[in-house]
Amino acid sequence: MRLIVLLVMSLLLVCSRKNGQNGQRTEEQLTVEVITVTSQRFTEEAIYFGRLEPMETANLICYSGGRVEKINFREGQKVKNGASLASIDGSRAYNMLETARSQLDIARSTLEQLKKHHSRGNASQLSIDQQILTLLNANNQFLDAQKNYRGAFAITPLSGIVTTRFIEQYQELAANTPTFVVSRLDSLKVKFGITESDIYHVEPGSEVILTIPMVQNKSWYGKIMVLARAADQQNRLFSAEAYFDNKNNELKPGTSGRIQLALTTFDSAIVIPTEAIVMEGVQYTVMTVDSGGIVRKKYIETGPQTDHSTMVKKGLNPGERLITAGFQFVREGMAVKINNSGESQ
Repeated sequence: MRLIVLLVMSLLLVCSRKNGQNGQRTEEQLTVEVITVTSQRFTEEAIYFGRLEPMETANLICYSGGRVEKINFREGQKVKNGASLASIDGSRAYNMLETARSQLDIARSTLEQLKKHHSRGNASQLSIDQQILTLLNANNQFLDAQKNYRGAFAITPLSGIVTTRFIEQYQELAANTPTFVVSRLDSLKVKFGITESDIYHVEPGSEVILTIPMVQNKSWYGKIMVLARAADQQNRLFSAEAYFDNKNNELKPGTSGRIQLALTTFDSAIVIPTEAIVMEGVQYTVMTVDSGGIVRKKYIETGPQTDHSTMVKKGLNPGERLITAGFQFVREGMAVKINNSGESQ
């Protein structure tokens, strides 16, 4: 009998200890971090995407074809306007140009002589008209020979960098074969389309910020230099071009870029971290802590947002303490402990 009494007392003691521990746990308060809501300056932004392109590009073509005799420049090398990047049957192209030049000079001289004879009554108007046609044909042949000459010697019309080479030495080329691409890379441009809702906040000269997804913690600043005055009939976008300095060659043509465009600036706005906002159905809510340390749910109306911040139009006032860490684990009316002093946002 005495043994049974001892067992019952032991069980009661264990249960009382557990209940005491459970009671302590229920009295523990959840710890959260807060910020004090303040009014601040906020700029609404629009995000667009585009591809970096050279400011100018020259696509060189060998119009007459032939054998590649020499290559003077390769990819990545700087060239100046008028430089010959290669020689492709250069002697033939030179001879054709000189022949065309001589024929043009002869046609021009013959016309002058006929005009003198006509003034003396020794030549008819018909002969002059025929010689004018001969001169025009000779001029066209000379222009074609010039074009073939520039193509045969791969003469670049602009200063820049050789970005692409299509030919190899001793290669036999067909007519109209591309040979090189030369680009100006000291400045680059990004083309993109602006929506109807944003176009009224943008004008030529508006500043933009460029970021490259593959380059971390780096931004480039530029300006919109070309802006369409009418929307495209198919996509209803206003085409724009933003220019960026690239004298240090950090930017690479052909890569994709993210354009950040400032729209409207609010001098006094309530701005909170976007991650602190919770969506319940079709409503947005945040959790705050009142002066007594009690959690209060606030229904808010949001406005424009950036990458990490959102403007609040209604539902929050300056001075309120917004929960930024731990809001997922609290509910209306719960008492909480604040881990920080409530730094301003």
